[in-house]
Amino acid sequence: MDLSVNHRIIAAVDIRPVQLARLLGAFELIVPFSGTVHATADGAYHSLTITCGRISVRAKSGQRIPLGRAVSDNGVVIRQYDNPTRTDFALKLTLQPNQLEALERERDGADLHLTILLQARASSGGPTTVDWEENLGEMPVVSPRSLWIDELNQSGASRVLVLEIRLPNDEIRHPAERHLHRAQEMFSTG
Repeated sequence: MDLSVNHRIIAAVDIRPVQLARLLGAFELIVPFSGTVHATADGAYHSLTITCGRISVRAKSGQRIPLGRAVSDNGVVIRQYDNPTRTDFALKLTLQPNQLEALERERDGADLHLTILLQARASSGGPTTVDWEENLGEMPVVSPRSLWIDELNQSGASRVLVLEIRLPNDEIRHPAERHLHRAQEMFSTG
């Protein structure tokens, strides 16, 4: 994703694989970013201070459900210099166990589909400095099922047994599918 100030692209960032870490009584969804800050081209030094990322998840119904506001541990400032530089930062969102359970219900065994809306304070420095608030746009994030299950297992959030069962290729859903889903629900509720 390109990050712009005053319609001038100052950096390009990508999201690395989403992580999940254990906290005391909760979990932390970590969204790491990595990229390049471009050198200034016009003598003015533009910068962005990332204030937060609004995270939403795509539910099994297809609608987007807000998860919350992710922030960094330290302020994230992306500032242009005379030469290109690297930038690495992470936004973190604390999830209570019941929120993580709800997230898993909405994921419904598929890949984890998130959307992040980055919000920042922009600044253009030249003879005078001007600051303003800005939405930097939405970034879709897909965490493949296998990577997300690894994160759930490593964080201790869940023990997941992946089981593949071939069902007939009919247009009609096989009754076994309904029974397996019901067994999963009963197992998770104890």
